[in-house]
Amino acid sequence: MKRRLAPWLLMLCLAWISEIAAASAPKVLAIRFAGNHTTRPSTMLRELTFGVGDAYDAERVEASRQAIQDLGLFRAVTVRAETLEEGVDLTFTVAEKWYLQAYPRLSANSDGQNSLGAELRWNNLWGLNHSLRLLGRSRDSRDTDKGRDLSYRASYSAPFLLGEQTGLSARVTHSVTPYTEPWVYDETLNEAELMITRAFGKGGSASQGWSLGLGPLWSDHRISGSAQARSYGTRYALASQLEYRDLHNRIYSDEGRRLTLRFELADQHLASDFSASLLTATWTQAMAIGTADHQTLEWGLSLGLSNNGLTDRPAFSLGGSSGLKGFDRRSFDGDRYYLAHLDFMRPLFWKSLRGTLGLEIGNATFTGEALSGTPNISLNAGLRFRPRRLVDFEVELGIALPLNDGGSRVYAQKPGDL
Repeated sequence: MKRRLAPWLLMLCLAWISEIAAASAPKVLAIRFAGNHTTRPSTMLRELTFGVGDAYDAERVEASRQAIQDLGLFRAVTVRAETLEEGVDLTFTVAEKWYLQAYPRLSANSDGQNSLGAELRWNNLWGLNHSLRLLGRSRDSRDTDKGRDLSYRASYSAPFLLGEQTGLSARVTHSVTPYTEPWVYDETLNEAELMITRAFGKGGSASQGWSLGLGPLWSDHRISGSAQARSYGTRYALASQLEYRDLHNRIYSDEGRRLTLRFELADQHLASDFSASLLTATWTQAMAIGTADHQTLEWGLSLGLSNNGLTDRPAFSLGGSSGLKGFDRRSFDGDRYYLAHLDFMRPLFWKSLRGTLGLEIGNATFTGEALSGTPNISLNAGLRFRPRRLVDFEVELGIALPLNDGGSRVYAQKPGDL
C-alpha cells in the first residue's frame, strides 16, 4: 500500500514546490518596446508567451524575443530586464528593416528563356504586419507555339484584421499569352480570390502553429482572334488552405518546419462552366548543422493532383525555376506531380552570402501515365544572398546539371517565390 502511495505523494510534493516557487518569483510589472518607429506594439504583443502580472521566467522571455524576431520584420531583436523591488520591467528593442521595396525582376538561362519585369513589395503596412505585393512581368518561354506573354499580379495580406485570430487575404491576376500555332490567337486568363483566415497560435505566439483559410475563387479563360481555339469559360470555386508553421528566423537563415495543404473545388452544377478540383501539399524543413553559424540543411516535398475534365492544359509543370532547375522550363507537364529537394548552405565571406549545394528529384505526368517511373534528377551549385535590411528577400544565382539529360544551365531565381 505504501509503495502505491509513494508516487502520488511525490507528485503532490513537486506540485506544491512548483506553486511556492511561482509565488515567490518576481512578477512582470511592465512590457515596453523601443526602436519600433513603424511597428505597432500590438503587432509584437500578440507574439509574447506571457503578459503583465505573470511570473518572470527567463526562458519564456527569450522564447518571446525569438517569436518577435520570427515575424521577419526586424534585423535584430534584444530584450532588457530591469529588476525592481516590486518585480521586473521588460524592454524589447527592435531594429526595423526597410519595409518598402521596389526592384526589377530579371531572370534568364542558357537556353534563351528570359523574363523582364518589376515588383513592388510594401511590408508591415500601418505597422500591423500587413503586406502589399504588385508584380508586372513579360516572359519569353522560347516555346515554338507562343509569343512573349504579359502578366500582372496583386495581393494583399492582412493577418488579425478582424480580431485576435481572424484575418483576410486577397489576390488578383491577369495574363495574356499570344499563340502562333496551330492558330493565331490571344489567350487571356483572369483570377481573383478572397480568403478569410483563422490562426490558432502555438505556445502563446499568434503567428505560429495551425491556421485555416477559406474563401471564394473566381477564374475566367477567354480566347480572342480565332474561332477554332477553345475557351474554357468561367470557374467559381471554393478554396481552402490548412497551414502549420513552426519556423524560426535567425536573420540570415531559418530553422523549423512548415506544412501547407490547399484544396480547390468547382462544380458545373453550381455556376461554373466546368467541374474541377485541385489539391496541393508542401512540406519544408530546415535545421542547423555543424558549429558554423547559419550553416543549414534544408529539405522538402511538394505534391499536386488535379482533376479537370474540360481543359487539356497541364495543371503542373517542372523544369527551370519551378523545380528541377537543370532542365528546360516546362520539360515535364501533367495533372499530378511530385518534387523533393535537399539543400546544404554555408556562409561564404559574409553571413548574408551563402554557398549552396542542392539536389532535386521529381516528375509530372498525366492520368494514365506512371508517375513513379524513372525520376528526373537535377544537381545545382550556387550563391544565395539574403540582405538583413529587406523583408523576405533572397536571390540565388548558380549552375544546374540535369542527370537525365546533357549539358548544364545557369539559373537565377528568388527561392520560395517561384
